[in-house]
Amino acid sequence: MSKNQYCTTKELLKKEIINKYDGKRLGCPKYFAVDLSCGKLLSMSFNPPGAGMFSKCEDLITVAWCDIEKIGEDVIIVCLPSLKPEKC
Repeated sequence: MSKNQYCTTKELLKKEIINKYDGKRLGCPKYFAVDLSCGKLLSMSFNPPGAGMFSKCEDLITVAWCDIEKIGEDVIIVCLPSLKPEKC
């Protein structure tokens, strides 16, 4: 398996999220939701743009795994027409 076919969660946390819908930079992932029964990633969450490092949990934006279009070397491309914080 080549290196381009997988990456660690540590590597994912360093990638910048870009919204394909409007081209905006959204930051980096903070958390991942995993289905422990099968080990499948379900979603990732991140602070909204402009949020401080001590922002509240309810300010996080969650992206379903199906909304992630591409994971590149440095970025994660998502397609989100509207961004709204989700409650934890």
